[in-house]
Amino acid sequence: MSRLLSHSIRPVAVLAIACSMSIGPIATSVDAINIARDVSSNETTKNEASKETTNRKERRSSARLPAEGTHLGMMFIPRLKMRSVIVEGVTDPMFDIGMGHWPGTAMPGERGNAVYGGHRTARPAPLYYVERLKIGDPIIILKGLKKVEYRVISKRIVKPTALWITHQSSGSMLTIFSCHPRGSTKQRYVIQALLKK
Repeated sequence: MSRLLSHSIRPVAVLAIACSMSIGPIATSVDAINIARDVSSNETTKNEASKETTNRKERRSSARLPAEGTHLGMMFIPRLKMRSVIVEGVTDPMFDIGMGHWPGTAMPGERGNAVYGGHRTARPAPLYYVERLKIGDPIIILKGLKKVEYRVISKRIVKPTALWITHQSSGSMLTIFSCHPRGSTKQRYVIQALLKK
């Protein structure tokens, strides 16, 4: 249960974490467990029963998620001359390795939205020149012998709280985010791309 709770707390802070910003403690695992116990002991409505069913489904699906730090492949962005390892997780230690895959989002080539974050200025800074990407540019992901290619369809600047960028889609989409402007955590630069057929 603590894994599920820590997983549900993490997305609130992850866009701020993307730029090595120290945001302070959100809640300890013990605090989260105690809060969850207090809340669940007072909940009796049908709506809450529905939420419990959803939580059970999330626990089942999270059991199949790769462990944080698992090597998932390589990402190449030719226009940026960028080549980066991809690991599971969107925490600073994962971004210090390379591009981080947002847990629970689609995997490359699958239906849904595969979401990745990376540092812009902190090493290894795979997204240092992210603003140079143009509509139509390829983004390539290699996983073993499998090659998946996406084409950029949009570029935008959003607030750090814009968690909608992780929402899943009915098609095969890729979203990349990093801090903006360079050296600041005030905004996020977001690139979205569609799977090339």
